[in-house]
Amino acid sequence: MALLRELPPTAGMPIEPLELFNLFFSSGDFSDSIIDFLKVDNVEFFSSATTALWISFETVKRMTGRTHVILPGYSCPLVVIAAHAAGLKVRLCDLRPNSFDLDQEHLKEIIDENVAAIVPTDMAGLPSQIDGLAEIACVYDSYVIEDAAQAFGAMRGAKRVGRDADITVFSFAAGKGMSLLDGGIATATNRELRRLLRTTSADLLKSNFGLAFLRSLQLLGYSFLYNPIGLKWIYGNDLRKSLSTGDLVHAVGDYFELEQPHYKFADWRLNLGTHLIKRLPQFVSENRRRARKRVQQIEKQTNLMVLQESAETQGNWPFLFLLCDSQKTRNKIMSDLWTAGLGVSRLFIHELAGYEYLKPLIESSAQSTPNARSLAERSFTITNTEWLDDETFKRILEVLKSYAPVAV
Repeated sequence: MALLRELPPTAGMPIEPLELFNLFFSSGDFSDSIIDFLKVDNVEFFSSATTALWISFETVKRMTGRTHVILPGYSCPLVVIAAHAAGLKVRLCDLRPNSFDLDQEHLKEIIDENVAAIVPTDMAGLPSQIDGLAEIACVYDSYVIEDAAQAFGAMRGAKRVGRDADITVFSFAAGKGMSLLDGGIATATNRELRRLLRTTSADLLKSNFGLAFLRSLQLLGYSFLYNPIGLKWIYGNDLRKSLSTGDLVHAVGDYFELEQPHYKFADWRLNLGTHLIKRLPQFVSENRRRARKRVQQIEKQTNLMVLQESAETQGNWPFLFLLCDSQKTRNKIMSDLWTAGLGVSRLFIHELAGYEYLKPLIESSAQSTPNARSLAERSFTITNTEWLDDETFKRILEVLKSYAPVAV
C-alpha cells in the first residue's frame, strides 16, 4: 500500500500562512533580531552555511597565510567542499569514542604551524565540547571556527551558541529548525575578524538575482509542502527510489557538486526571518521537552545509546541520534524503518574519509579516523518533529526493542 504520510527526518519549524501574508511588511531588521537573539555584536548573511564557511576559511587563510584546516572525521561533506573552495587542504581529526566531540589528544598530534583553523561541529543540534580547543589553537596562532549549522538556538550555560569560537556559522537551509530554504550566517568575536569577513565577502560574492528568485519560489513551495502529506512528494518518493537502487549516499543527500553556488543573500526572505525568529525559543523548548521524554523511553526499553547534551548545554534537538552495538543491528533496524515514512533515517552514510569523491580533497595521511567510522557504521536517527505523535513513536520503539532488547 502506498504511503499517505511522510514524516521529515528533522524537526523543521513550519511556516505559518500569516507569516507568508505579512512577509512583505517590515517586522524589524533581521540583523538586529539575530544580534539580539544570540547576544552578539555582529552578523554577516550568506546564501548558505557552505558559503559562510567558505568565506570564513578564506578570511582566516588571508589572516594567517596558512594552507590547512582541521575538520572532524564525521561531518557534512559540504564542509570539506567549503575548505576546498578556499584552497585549503583538509586534515581529519578523529572523535572521542561514541561522541561528536573532537579527540583533543589526536588533535594535538596533527596540528602544526600550517593549520589556519580547527572546526568543531555541533552535530544533531547538540553543542560540542570546545573547552580546551582555543588553548590548542593558540599555541599555533590558529583560529576556532564552530560549525553550528544544526544548532541555531542551542545553548552553552546561560548563553546561546555563537559567542565561544572565533567564528560561528549557522544554517537556515531546508529542514533546519528555522528555515529560509537556504541562507546562513557567520558571527565573529574579534573586531579584526569581523572586518575581514565583510571585506572577504565583498571581494568574492556577487548578486545572483536569478538564483535568488528561484530560491524564493522554492521557499513558497516548501512552505506549502513541508507537512506529512507534501513531504511524500518532495522527500519520500526520491528517498525510496534511491534506496531501491542501493544508492545510500543520494538517499540521505550526501553527494554534492564540488562547485557550489555562492551569492549575496539579501531578499524578502530576511523579512520572513524576523517573523520566524519570534517563535523559535518556544519551538526549541518544545523540541527539547519532547526529545528528553523519548530519550528516556529508548534508554529504558532498549540497549541503544542516544547521544545527548552535556550537563551545561541545551540542544535544539532536530532529531535523536542513536548508536547500536553493531553495524548489523543498525542495518536490521533500518531495513524495517527507513522506508516506513516515520522519519527514521541516517545522518551521514560515511565518515568523511569514506566518501570516494572527497578523498582527493583530504590529506591521505589524515584519513584514518576509526571512531568517526564507527559512528557512521552504527548510527541512525529518529525525527523529533511535532508530527511524530506518541502512538507512532511507539511503533518505532517496538521495532527498536525487537532488535536491540535490554540485556537480561
